[in-house]
Amino acid sequence: MLNPHGSRVIPFRPPPMLPPTIRSPCARSGGGHRGALGERAAPAAVGRTAADADLAGGRNGDRGRRGSGAAPVARRSGGGSRPATARRRRDGPSAPPRRPRRVRPAADPAPPPVDDNGRKWSDAKGWGGKPPGPGSAVRITDKVVLDTDARIGSLLIDTGGSLVFAKDRSLTLESGGNVEVRGTLALAPDQAHTHTLRFPDIDERRFRGGGTTVVDSDTGLWVTGQGYLRLDGAPRTAWVRAAADLKAGDTTLRLAAAPDGWQPGDELAVTPTARPTPSPSPPPTTW
Repeated sequence: MLNPHGSRVIPFRPPPMLPPTIRSPCARSGGGHRGALGERAAPAAVGRTAADADLAGGRNGDRGRRGSGAAPVARRSGGGSRPATARRRRDGPSAPPRRPRRVRPAADPAPPPVDDNGRKWSDAKGWGGKPPGPGSAVRITDKVVLDTDARIGSLLIDTGGSLVFAKDRSLTLESGGNVEVRGTLALAPDQAHTHTLRFPDIDERRFRGGGTTVVDSDTGLWVTGQGYLRLDGAPRTAWVRAAADLKAGDTTLRLAAAPDGWQPGDELAVTPTARPTPSPSPPPTTW
């Protein structure tokens, strides 16, 4: 056909309409069972699969297959098939409760290495001519390695400073006042040596308490701010219960279990474990 302008026109014809209802082969064979797609199916479900042909055998006298309870098949294009029965979701309301995942506790991280490359405590030049002695208020702002026994009045390790005990020898540092750590203090000897930080001549009756505030009368070791304290010791039992009640004046202490690592000369602290006795309530006031 030619249009008025002389060019050829090809007429367009729409494709034939699909039937409005598609039923499974069981329904067409008179079994009365409708397809899994219901009354209407999507146009993509027109293709006939091999499973459809098996079910359609009921029209040719194979009643046994259809009557044996074979599940209907939802037809799809592309030749695949899928059972019409819905598969239960594992997270549905009837699904069994899931077991919580067992989380293993993380191992303790290894401590950072100790930097023992600072100047030596015994080097008089590092102190301006003389190492500190008893009664000296020492402030460390650089890196110092304690290589000899020492006794001082007090010690402040400032931010950025460090005091590291030499690991290859046994050392003792005594302080008559507080030792405050804002930088780093490390006592990490090898297996053959011992490091000791001691506060001699301390009167605990002067203790007042100040929370996180350093109190001059509460002599001891304070780690404040971003301070880092490292204390390495030999493995030993930290605490153990007594086998029986203790009374004032007892000179023998029986333990419920044998401790590991305790040596003659070790200091022990005995603390109460019974419930505290409540104070009696005052009698009510009568008007």
